Amino acid sequence: MLRSVIAVLLGLLVAVIVLIGMESISHTLFPPPSVDPNDMDAVRALMANLPARMFVMVLVAWSLSALTGGLVAGRVARRGAIGHAAVIGVLLTVGAIANFVMLPHPVWVVIVGLGSFLPMSVLGGWLGARPAPAP
Repeated sequence: MLRSVIAVLLGLLVAVIVLIGMESISHTLFPPPSVDPNDMDAVRALMANLPARMFVMVLVAWSLSALTGGLVAGRVARRGAIGHAAVIGVLLTVGAIANFVMLPHPVWVVIVGLGSFLPMSVLGGWLGARPAPAP
């Protein structure tokens, strides 16, 4: 049980670190216009006018974070790797839904984003799964 909790927590931590790192790279490559983050109307206006390439970078970051988070969770869990990785995917999906509620995103970003977390984390869990011991 403790191993399962640790696997999910480490997987989630790695997913968040990868996500923050990828977003930092994205902001370096494509600096967004400055806006007061406390002014939600200004943030919504900015989101409505962002180019598609910025959303593509976000989708890549989300996919890589789910993949690496699932991989770590699956690797640490030893047994039930894909199930542990799926938990990562579900948690990231819940976080994305909260993000979508707070900030408007193009419909295609919502669809692709919500459709990527679970499959990518499960793929990571499958890649991180340890082979069963030989009899």
